[in-house]
Amino acid sequence: MCSKDVVTKLIGSVGDEKFGIGIIGGSGLNSLDFLKDVKSVCKKESNSIYDNILFGYYNRIRVLYIPRHGFFHEYSPSRVPYKSMMCALKNLGCTHIIATTAVLSLNSNMKPGDFVIIDSLIDCTENRENTFHREHPCSCDELLLPTKGYKPFSEGMSRILKIKADSLGIPCHLGGVVITVEGPRFPSPAESGLYANFGADILNFTTVPEVILARELEMHYVAIAMITDFDPLFDSPKRNIDVILSTFQQNVENLKCLLKNSLLDIASADWTKENTN
Repeated sequence: MCSKDVVTKLIGSVGDEKFGIGIIGGSGLNSLDFLKDVKSVCKKESNSIYDNILFGYYNRIRVLYIPRHGFFHEYSPSRVPYKSMMCALKNLGCTHIIATTAVLSLNSNMKPGDFVIIDSLIDCTENRENTFHREHPCSCDELLLPTKGYKPFSEGMSRILKIKADSLGIPCHLGGVVITVEGPRFPSPAESGLYANFGADILNFTTVPEVILARELEMHYVAIAMITDFDPLFDSPKRNIDVILSTFQQNVENLKCLLKNSLLDIASADWTKENTN
């Protein structure tokens, strides 16, 4: 339900125009209020991943938006249809993906309220389809190429986001290692200690397999991690739920501001020299 002939039937209302930038919203990012003329990709309900995709404009930049967990948070991290989601964005013309994710910190220098532009990953997931190479990619039309996993994240978009975050006064770390675990439970103290010893800076449930699939489809992918709290591994004073929720809400507002102010630079940059395979 993801091939281009299906796309043509579903999105007749947007004509033949192609999209460039796709934004994957994590928990808390349920809309992008700075976009204009927001519409659903589908003219009518299709019972497919396309039902969850919106498009709109910012300064004439066409942007696709999809909430990773669904508009009603119906997908747990293990149940997110990652392959369908990435295929849909690719088939709708996305060349660049900005993913957002809430994380816990395993690094005392990365504090709640900080953003981290992820530059590497550790995969500790267990039950996810994390590649298109195990079977013929019948749901996607593009040639799939082997992924050079040592640089899975877009360095160009990472630099743009860091520069913009600094100019906006948003505390932001350029580079950080994320460990993605299966969830939905949080790690035990022993596991957290192990992950920290692995060299992980932050922990989440969703970056894998997203980034792997994006790179197999030759899309530029960047992930903005928003730290909501320290992992319980730390003996720091416990923050009550009101403080955590306040941090979460401020993160979301900062994120919207960062996205809004970064789109033009991303859309106008020269990407011909950045390898995506």
